[in-house]
Amino acid sequence: MEQYHLPTLLNPLLNSIFNCPNPSNSPLKKLYASLKDKSFILLVPPTETLLNYTDTKTKIQLEDLCYHNVDFIGAHILLPPKDSISSSSSTIDDGYTRLASIEQFDTLNGDNILVKWRNNFLVLLSGSPNRQKIKIERIQVLPNFNDYLQGSTYFILVHIDKPLMKDVIRLNDELECFDTLTLHDNDGDSSPDARPLIQDMSQHERSQFENIINTNDTWNKRFKDWMNEYKDSTTAEEPNETLFKQIVAVAYNELKSNKIFKGFGHLRRLIHEYLEINLYDHLWLQITTLCALDDETKGTRIKNISIEEIDDKFYEMFPLDFITKLEKNMVRSTNSINKLNGKNSFNEKSENLIATLQILTNMDNPIGELNQENEKGANNLIDADTLINLLILIICRSEINIVDLKRNIFYLKKFNYDENLINFGILSYTISTFEIVIYSFENIVEYDKLKSYSEIIEKLIKVDDLKKVPKTIKWEQFLTFRSDTGESILFSCITNNQTEKFLDLLVDYEEIFSMDNILDDANVEGTTLLMQALIYRNFKISMVLINLLLRNCSNKQIMEYINKIDKFNRNVGHYLINELEILKIIGKYVNWKQRDLVGRTPLFTIFRGYDQPNYDEVISTVFDITLNWYAENGLKFQMSDHYDLKDNSILHILRSNIDILFTYSKRNHFEIDINKRNYKGFTPLMIYVKYHRLSNVKLILGDDRLLFNRYQRELYTTCFDYATDSTISNELGKHALQNNTVFGRIYIHSLKVRSSTNATFSLTFPLPDKENETGTVNIKVKAIISLLKVIRKKSQISLLPLDRIIKVLVKLTSKENNKIIVRKIEMLRNQSLLRRLTDCLDTLLFFDIGIDYLSLITDETKLLGWVTNENTKLKHNVNKTHGEKKSLKPEDINIIQSFLKFNVKELYNVLLNVKTLEKLLNFIHLKSIDVKESRLAFVHLVKSIKNDQIAQATNRSLEPIIEMQSLENQYYNNTLIRDELDFLKACTLILTGNIEDILRTQIPNWWKLYGELLELNKHYNKLFPPNHYNNTLATDNQHSAEVSNDVNNGGVFGGLIENQRNKAVKKLKTDIDQLKYSLEILGNEIFRKHEMLAEELNKYMEFKGVFFKKAIIRNWRRGDLEAVNDDLITFTEKTCSILRDLGIPL
Repeated sequence: MEQYHLPTLLNPLLNSIFNCPNPSNSPLKKLYASLKDKSFILLVPPTETLLNYTDTKTKIQLEDLCYHNVDFIGAHILLPPKDSISSSSSTIDDGYTRLASIEQFDTLNGDNILVKWRNNFLVLLSGSPNRQKIKIERIQVLPNFNDYLQGSTYFILVHIDKPLMKDVIRLNDELECFDTLTLHDNDGDSSPDARPLIQDMSQHERSQFENIINTNDTWNKRFKDWMNEYKDSTTAEEPNETLFKQIVAVAYNELKSNKIFKGFGHLRRLIHEYLEINLYDHLWLQITTLCALDDETKGTRIKNISIEEIDDKFYEMFPLDFITKLEKNMVRSTNSINKLNGKNSFNEKSENLIATLQILTNMDNPIGELNQENEKGANNLIDADTLINLLILIICRSEINIVDLKRNIFYLKKFNYDENLINFGILSYTISTFEIVIYSFENIVEYDKLKSYSEIIEKLIKVDDLKKVPKTIKWEQFLTFRSDTGESILFSCITNNQTEKFLDLLVDYEEIFSMDNILDDANVEGTTLLMQALIYRNFKISMVLINLLLRNCSNKQIMEYINKIDKFNRNVGHYLINELEILKIIGKYVNWKQRDLVGRTPLFTIFRGYDQPNYDEVISTVFDITLNWYAENGLKFQMSDHYDLKDNSILHILRSNIDILFTYSKRNHFEIDINKRNYKGFTPLMIYVKYHRLSNVKLILGDDRLLFNRYQRELYTTCFDYATDSTISNELGKHALQNNTVFGRIYIHSLKVRSSTNATFSLTFPLPDKENETGTVNIKVKAIISLLKVIRKKSQISLLPLDRIIKVLVKLTSKENNKIIVRKIEMLRNQSLLRRLTDCLDTLLFFDIGIDYLSLITDETKLLGWVTNENTKLKHNVNKTHGEKKSLKPEDINIIQSFLKFNVKELYNVLLNVKTLEKLLNFIHLKSIDVKESRLAFVHLVKSIKNDQIAQATNRSLEPIIEMQSLENQYYNNTLIRDELDFLKACTLILTGNIEDILRTQIPNWWKLYGELLELNKHYNKLFPPNHYNNTLATDNQHSAEVSNDVNNGGVFGGLIENQRNKAVKKLKTDIDQLKYSLEILGNEIFRKHEMLAEELNKYMEFKGVFFKKAIIRNWRRGDLEAVNDDLITFTEKTCSILRDLGIPL
């Protein structure tokens, strides 16, 4: 029996469905029969799960279910959708139809599944009581390599995060060396090694308690009575904490004896919190009314205030570098206390105040202290008085006032559920601290004076010339002012473009703005003065600061200052866009490997500065500076140092001048991955095409390392799909024409389907009168269909699969094509169509058949006129015979038969080789996936080993190896080769079918007719020997005369016999003549077809050799080189990363 299968696939579900060695005797033979002519989608659970887990209910391993349980398999097979909930298609920028966002499917065993393609998950509508939600990991296209499933050439595989099962599955762990792992049908984290999260038990207990009270009418009414008792027993002006606690005690005594509440470990606290939440508005209104007489204006926000206005010795006590770090805590602390009035319970209010204090004191140090060692080695201690002053400053900068603070402190002291909380511990300390703050505001702080200071500071900030400040205002004392964002007066000068004021302050107040202070000055975002000047494009201030650095600081100090990072993790180098002169001066001090929060280095950032008028000069300069910096620091330049978090390389983002990288690469034998994909799957070439960077396109197309055929990851789009500029399209087409076609006659590279009546191809062709020049035109799909139909009717070259291509094109222009499908499958289909149509027309133009088809294809108007004329000619010539007449003899038939048998045997050998190659392609890709998945599965199991040291050590040694293996490019290349093999197979099958038609039908018919003719001649000669009638070719008159004489001599009876013989002779002669005519017609047809097939075979042999070499061997070689190149680059990057982590210099 014929073997359909490949070697065993690792995923048991895939192997059982697509790779059965003997489907007719398999336990799943009924399943195969039901799926034989159907197209379906297969949901594929993780291989690791199917191999390593068992159904806890049936005790059957999932692997066994894949091979024997039709229900389990059927639950993962989706039949074509019966409805698309969001089926209205819309056209996007590249002209392709969007997929339906939601589709509903039936599984083979009758369940309903809703698939949300854009959200990457599916929901079980039936078969699962809680509507099980499954995550879609990825979508794959599997070419059909077996002979028992014939419903589709490709099958869609939707990889999901867990199997569709109603029961719990458990890891197979006979040795009990792994952590216990289970997967449930409602598990939110469905990865095989997922651990359950630790739940907040107090929150869970609180939810249970509230649920009982809210759903139990008796207890619900009882709690309402208690709440009403408090409201009725108190006035609006006087909160009564004693009554509140008595009600809590009464409620506790009633509830603790009830069996419903036996399981609650914190029952008193739960009762307190429930009553507190429901009475909070009433309680807060009482407290607000009680404090209504207090002055609420005191402590409201002051716009311009810093710590020195409260504590004039503060800046003498602490260095500026410490203050800038403290200011960050102050901002966070202010943001925290701003939320205090929105807290509605004792727990929330206490947590807020504690957090405010802890943030300010850096949390890691004892309350009241913040130890920070300065450069001189001395500790900076924040004492209690300083802490109070800082909290006063925070209140002045916040949105709450002192009255708000008093109300919240009052609430905490009166309505707590445990007196010990406010008498001891951190909450007690926090309350005491804020009470001192309140006392200070009411008795010590001169609030009105602070407000007047704020007004003076406001004028100081806004004035452009210090000489214009009234002499009555003593503003010099406020030069140390720092805003709530940590910005000094110097910062405000830069922000307000007060250059002269900035210079005056540096010159006239050098004791305040010393070099040390300039070096340490930074706002809460970590922005230094130089960064700020660069951000605001103030070249003059920037140069002043740089000159100060160069004249007064050592190289070490300069490097430390230049490489300070702000909250975005950026150093000064990130802000050197549009500052070429500054770049030349301080570029050597910049750490060019410093990555910001999105992974961009200074080099990357400057390369992205597209608005720089002298962009090419800046790029060349900064690249040279970066290379020198690497060399001076004993480092080797690595492209991977400059990948951002979106996997863009500097080659991706260069607007022009990419030759600087290519030149450096060739000069230093440095490998650049010019085909690297970013996280969206874009290669540098795709980016250049998308953003119309023509010079880059030309340069990268001329590089031998370019992998032109790369698809965008996931979507199967190519660089042609992003080409909207005609010049760039022509450049791409020219490259493809020279490298991606067999004969270089034409290349069809784009398909735009805007509607069934508006579908066009873009094609590139060589210009006949210009060497090395090409042209690119658009032509409607319907025009191509008309051309192919005429060529088919003319039968000038029959080996091309025109019928098949015409059928696909006709469907493309029909309304049926609007049926919603997964977009990546649509893109794959279109790419395959483009390749096959290119092969077809390229081959047609290669053979010289007397018609200049190129001039027709590239001129739609001319083509349509020619099609009309040819159709008219074909209609008038429909009954005319073609070719010369030839009377074939048996020896001629034998020669033809021998010739055709020899050639058909050769063709069958070609088909056998093609089939072998197809299976080999599938095997290479699928088994490569299996190898990768087996390694990943091993690592996951290692991670779950109970011995953490073993798990961690093994994980560190294995993960770099796994990450090196990339299979995506191999799959894309295999798809291309598979399409080329398919075209060769289609051509070979057409030619084989034509030969088989002659060998199996026409030649046997000829021999049958020839045998019948021989038998009739033999019978005729036996009845009428030549001597009796002189010869068999006697004329009718001679024969009649002889018959007349015989009648006269033989009488009436003799005449009757002769008449019967005469009729027999005539019938026999008519049959002989009819056979001779049929034999002649059939012989002519055989001869004509033989002559045509001889020409076709000659063309085929010429075509096959070139096609196999250029379309298959060349692409296969490219794919292997691409895979090796990717692995080499990945290996190099991973090795360099490991060495850097180990501190080994490169």
